[in-house]
Amino acid sequence: MKFKMLSAAVAVALLSTSASAVDFTGYARSGVGASADGGMITSNKDKVGRLGNENDTYVELALGQNLYDDSGVKFDIHSLAVFNPGQNATDYQSDQEVLIREIYATASGVLGSSTLWAGKRYYQRHDIHITDDYYWAINGDGAGIENIAIGDTALSLAWFQRGGADGAANTNILDARLAGIQMWKNASLELGVTTWMPNAESDANDASTMLTAEYVQGDFLGGFNKLIVQVANQGLANGFTWGTDGSWNADDSDAADDSKAFRIYNWGVVSPSEKINVGYTLGFVSGSDLTTTDNGDFTQYNVVVRPQYSWTDNMKSQLEVGYYNREEGTADSSEMKFTVAQTWSPASGFWSRPEIRVFATYLADLEDNDTRYNGEDDALSVGVQMEAWW
Repeated sequence: MKFKMLSAAVAVALLSTSASAVDFTGYARSGVGASADGGMITSNKDKVGRLGNENDTYVELALGQNLYDDSGVKFDIHSLAVFNPGQNATDYQSDQEVLIREIYATASGVLGSSTLWAGKRYYQRHDIHITDDYYWAINGDGAGIENIAIGDTALSLAWFQRGGADGAANTNILDARLAGIQMWKNASLELGVTTWMPNAESDANDASTMLTAEYVQGDFLGGFNKLIVQVANQGLANGFTWGTDGSWNADDSDAADDSKAFRIYNWGVVSPSEKINVGYTLGFVSGSDLTTTDNGDFTQYNVVVRPQYSWTDNMKSQLEVGYYNREEGTADSSEMKFTVAQTWSPASGFWSRPEIRVFATYLADLEDNDTRYNGEDDALSVGVQMEAWW
């Protein structure tokens, strides 16, 4: 599907609305960068931070429509198209594709205060924004009931299924989450259980489970703080090795029988003053017997800090410093990143978008692996990027 076909589809949808206005939201980033080797060099943004460390054009366009609304009963349709051609060099080739990541329906008011849904979707994703790390999410085809009221809390139950394409196991995924557990003032807890159950006839190992607890403290130094603790076994534990979301990318086929993993994140955004905002994250991940190979054990930690100072309502200076270290047998790795950026946005807050950034990024391989940055152990890139959501 060509990108121009998506544009036409969006236009038709917007013009053909009859019952109510189309809900149009989205996300986009794009830019241009250069280094001494030509193109911009990026590395491990989920570990050392994404500011000045993304060189792709990525677009999400979401369209939603209310189809029925009467006497407290509502039916809605939701869709999300994703455009991601990869490197900027391919931006104008004719074989670009648009992927339909979401197409699902919701019904509210038919089962009390809860919402019934079915289709293909990104499900209740939790992420660390400054590293673009989705640590708790399930993507794919499924169905469920969200926000079942249990006192002041909300229970959500979901069932997803993954097909057996390319020899992968046909897998059922069950997910249960209890949100809104009030702790004290401006503090809440969410608990979850995610279980993968591969088809008994597959070559994958037994069912694997991930337990998640997320504590959120609001009104924290003018912002918020989140503490996340996750433990997993089998294939879901194996997913932790990537440092990104293991709750929907589990791989049981190479997991050892005793695989287990643990990770803890602390992240948030604080505002010490009207002009100063700071985003930050600290992470620790550890696993053992994750694969049937000798390199089945690893320990990893990372820290990223992004302070910004607003000179005016529309102009700010940003700094992002990131570091990670990973110990994995003979495959140890360590990296550091520094980014400085001059940025323009509609307002002075941390979340104000769109942003247009002029930046310089320095990457350094602290293990002196001379193959990471085109044969060098460090790299300097400069560029201009925009990021927007609406």
